[in-house]
Amino acid sequence: MNESVESEDEYSPEEELMKKLSLGTENAIDHDFVDALEEKDGYLHLKGTYAHFLTRNPTIHDRYNFSVFLKTFLGLKKTVISTIMKEISLLMNLFNPPRNKNGDTPESITLSDFHPIGLPLTFKVLIPYLVSRNELNLIQSIPTAVIYQKLIDELNPTICSIYNTLFLLKQSYEAYKVDGRAIDQYLPVSWEELQTYLIKHPSKDLWSSKYNKQVENEIYNYFMKQKNYSLEPVDRVSAVGLTLNHEQKQAIADAVENRITLLQGNAGCGKSTISMIVAKVFKKKRQSVLFLTISAKARNLLREKIVRAFPENKPDAHTYARWIRSGCQPYDNIIVDEASMIGNDQLHTLLRATSIRLILMGDAKQILPVCQVGCPFIGLQECMKTSVLTIQNRQAADNPIVKFVQQTVDKEPATLPEYNGESEGVFFKTSDEDEFLSFYTKFYGKVKDFFCIKSKHYQLLSDRLQETIQKDKYPIHERRYGPFLKIYLDDPVMRVTATKLSIKTGDRYEIVEVTNGTFGIKTQTGVIYTQKHNGVPVEEKTNYLFNEFQLGYAQSAHKTQGSEYNVVLVALHDKNPFLREGDKNIFYTSITRSKQLLILCGNAGDRKRVIQTMTSEFASPIHTYDSPMGVDPKYNVKRRYGWYTMTSTPVPNFLPRSTSPFDKGAVSGQSDDTYLCKCGVRLKKSSMKAHEQTKKHKAFKIDF
Repeated sequence: MNESVESEDEYSPEEELMKKLSLGTENAIDHDFVDALEEKDGYLHLKGTYAHFLTRNPTIHDRYNFSVFLKTFLGLKKTVISTIMKEISLLMNLFNPPRNKNGDTPESITLSDFHPIGLPLTFKVLIPYLVSRNELNLIQSIPTAVIYQKLIDELNPTICSIYNTLFLLKQSYEAYKVDGRAIDQYLPVSWEELQTYLIKHPSKDLWSSKYNKQVENEIYNYFMKQKNYSLEPVDRVSAVGLTLNHEQKQAIADAVENRITLLQGNAGCGKSTISMIVAKVFKKKRQSVLFLTISAKARNLLREKIVRAFPENKPDAHTYARWIRSGCQPYDNIIVDEASMIGNDQLHTLLRATSIRLILMGDAKQILPVCQVGCPFIGLQECMKTSVLTIQNRQAADNPIVKFVQQTVDKEPATLPEYNGESEGVFFKTSDEDEFLSFYTKFYGKVKDFFCIKSKHYQLLSDRLQETIQKDKYPIHERRYGPFLKIYLDDPVMRVTATKLSIKTGDRYEIVEVTNGTFGIKTQTGVIYTQKHNGVPVEEKTNYLFNEFQLGYAQSAHKTQGSEYNVVLVALHDKNPFLREGDKNIFYTSITRSKQLLILCGNAGDRKRVIQTMTSEFASPIHTYDSPMGVDPKYNVKRRYGWYTMTSTPVPNFLPRSTSPFDKGAVSGQSDDTYLCKCGVRLKKSSMKAHEQTKKHKAFKIDF
């Protein structure tokens, strides 16, 4: 198997990179780029993408042309810039890739492949860029089928289900606006023609795009081919050193003996334990193993478990996005954690890359896929054999939290007792928003392993909590606008963008990734994270707190998935916080984060809504995997850089020129004895010493 020599953590920090920049052409290009930004909207995202690009060892021409390309984003909204830069960064490792283990150098993508027209962007993000560049005509060259397939996905208000009513789709179509203008003013589309790209549910008055149904057909056909294909029986699991219940033993046998396994387990039932056991079985057979997660935080938690379970010959663990960027490298066995969060396209990719076994483990009652179409982990359980774990291990058997969670699963209403200072169990604290602020202070800084979850408007709650806790202190940073305006010493913060730090270990430096969703405490010089490296908390010196962090006094349930805390407060001070489809999944995720004490906080109306939530249904996305329907061959799936389109999207050659004005002699009439200084001034080599004493040269500084 080909495997890139470049590891996931081999990434030069920006500080080290900028120290290595040579004098002359490179610095002149960098200076020109940084000078053009002038701290305009989204400039930090552009700087970060440019610094990332420089780690790919580009030629001078590529360096210049990429800087020109990034300047085309100036003037766009920050949300548009940040979304596009994220997708460009996901492609970055495919540019100038290193040699693999076989000594071969994979083919590199070109700079044109970074153009937004070829990225998986919504039209609300893509169109503003094309309009700003007068390139809207590029839309005309995209196949109509591709346009409608993307548009139908964006119109679908219940994206975890590929089916919806015509009424809701039409309502979304009429309300779809880009910068205040109807979508048909930008795209060659109409509601009448859009309906020809829909296919009806076999028994209900619901409709799906033909493309999405074709993906379902291919997934189901693959499952049917593997359904009756059994591998050798598993050896008796007796030397593991663990006491396993009958459900866990059966799950291990199913995972080892079948090509594809669905493992459904409630929170705390030992899914991670089982995954480590089956991975050991595969390693003993000298088979390769890959653990995949959706989030980097979940991947880090898995890596910690792998380190404890495997003294040597450890299996790999990556995020799905990282695996895609590395070219979907095939493995003998792929184990997907939190599989309820993967969509149809992601599963389709996994099926094509697995040689022997694919194990999907998760909890259908937890959070659904984000920005993905379909929820195959739930849909396939209706037509495929599934291993089910229900016996709780995480909490003590007599803990009231276990009973409350089971009552929520069984839709049995429960009236929680009022909280009066107890140290364990599950309670309700009657309080309005102002009273909750005071109640929160009884736990903050006084209870170890404490967390507050709020499903909506958690940033607003964090602002108010900060104001309450830090009211007698002076901030160390302030700004005039934004989600939060002040930063105080000892504020809890959470990273919203990943970064890689150079950490000194003994006589050498090691690269450590701090992922999105990592929590820390603000210090005078930066942040000390809860994440540890070699047993020591990771520390980062940074002043970009407003742009790269959120306050961590309260956070959403999504940020806690895969984590556990001794004490959890769930703030319910919202109108109908858990009454939409999928909201019970968020509620379930919130209440299963606690190991010892769980307190739901809200007013009398919130107490009633807890009972409504407990008796409501979990999300049930509509799929028809077991009802294959004929779809025109033009909707067949083709893969491009890890995502799927029905055909290759035409990408323009946006490169401005093959040479750079920073090249010696590139300017007409330029003599060969001239020199371009790092400050951007061109002069004769004989004048260089005198120029170095000028104010302009001495004032020059590259600062990323």
